[in-house]
Amino acid sequence: MYKLYMKSRELFTDGWNSFWHVLLGIFSIRFLAIVPIFVIYQLIDFYDKNLFVDIAEFFIGFFSINFVVFILNSCKIKHYLIDESFYKSVFPKYF
Repeated sequence: MYKLYMKSRELFTDGWNSFWHVLLGIFSIRFLAIVPIFVIYQLIDFYDKNLFVDIAEFFIGFFSINFVVFILNSCKIKHYLIDESFYKSVFPKYF
């Protein structure tokens, strides 16, 4: 029988492992295939006590880079991360 509550580690306290989770989240802005691959890879060991911490670190990287791109686009600052055509191709109903 599995315990219902297991103490997991704090965010960003796993050294290089946490670094790679955030970095993969940042890279996934250009390569969207990383998102399902990462989530499925994490779900392989569903009973890992740090599962949700690892996924949270990934999505912190993902949403933080999306926020940076949003700010750059709002301020009309030229960058080479992604542009509005990328969002139109991924979310055609919303743009």
